[in-house]
Amino acid sequence: MAREEGIRHFNENELLNPETNIRLGTRYLKQTLDKFDGQAPYAFAAYNAGDSRVTDWQSIGKYHGMDEFVESIPFTETRDYVQAILRNESIYRELNAGHEVSGRTLPQQASTVAPQKTTATQQ
Repeated sequence: MAREEGIRHFNENELLNPETNIRLGTRYLKQTLDKFDGQAPYAFAAYNAGDSRVTDWQSIGKYHGMDEFVESIPFTETRDYVQAILRNESIYRELNAGHEVSGRTLPQQASTVAPQKTTATQQ
């Protein structure tokens, strides 16, 4: 993949460089989206768990929609990862466009969030 991006003499330590990491990560995500016909939840799951696992999950399930597929992902980490991306996608789009979130402007929305109590283990 690095060679396809024109990066010569690549080694894994270069992934610690944010520019290189983003460049290769977005290329991989694009390839994964293409493999799964632009279906983002499949691509997100594959990005986290691997293409072959998602292909296996697709073949064993008779899902009645993408929500059902996401809920049935057998790996908790991957299911949570996909759900977090999908949950936050609309918020990020609205922030980027400067729209309201849930009928409130962003400062009003933020002011309605109650502080969370911390436990001794969280401090």
